[in-house]
Formats: sequence, C-alpha cells, structure tokens
Amino acid sequence: MTQRIGFLRGFRNLTRGLVGIAVIATLSACASPDSATSRTASAGAERKGMNTGTFPNLNVPPKVAAEQITPEEKAARLAQLKAEKQQLTAEGATAKPTANTAELKKLAQSHAQDALKQIEGE
Repeated sequence: MTQRIGFLRGFRNLTRGLVGIAVIATLSACASPDSATSRTASAGAERKGMNTGTFPNLNVPPKVAAEQITPEEKAARLAQLKAEKQQLTAEGATAKPTANTAELKKLAQSHAQDALKQIEGE
C-alpha cells in the first residue's frame, strides 16, 4: 500500500512539473520580441495611411462592386417570378395522387419481407 502512495506522489509531482514547464514556455513565448503579436502589431503600423497634411475628399463616390439593376429590370423579374409561381400553384392544385393506400400497404409488406430475407441470408 505504501508503494502505491509513493507512486501517486511521484505521478503528481511529475504532472505538476510538466504543467509548470508548459506555463513557463507559454509565458516566455508571449514575452519574446519575435512573437506573432508583435509582428502583427508592426504590420498594422505599416498599413496606416500617411498624414499628407490635407483633408480627404469625401465627395468622391465609392466604386460599386457590381452593376445595379434598374427599376424596369426589377419589375420585369418580379413579374416573371409571379407568373412562375402562379403556374406552379395551378399545377399543384390539379395534381392527384397516383397510388392508393392499399397498393402502398402491399408494397410496404413485400419490401419488409424482402429486406428480412436479405438480412437473414435466405
């Protein structure tokens, strides 16, 4: 029993040592001047605009990412979508189910029996 207690104490000390080493390594990485945070901070400093001593011209319109649609194009596309919606609605209202419930139940029974035969290897 004393050997087990000694083993557990040694294991705890080993774990504490490994955790301590990991913490020290992490803290030393954060404190070094070559860390990634200092590189990103210096890169951000390089991206800043230069002070030219003049005010920016805010009257220049920004460039658009894509051509904007005109109100006529918008109306035409909406009319096309409404026509397609009405057509699909009309088709859905006239569609009728093709199979009756008795046929579906018979198909389900035969399908279940076929699946059991395959599983059982018959």
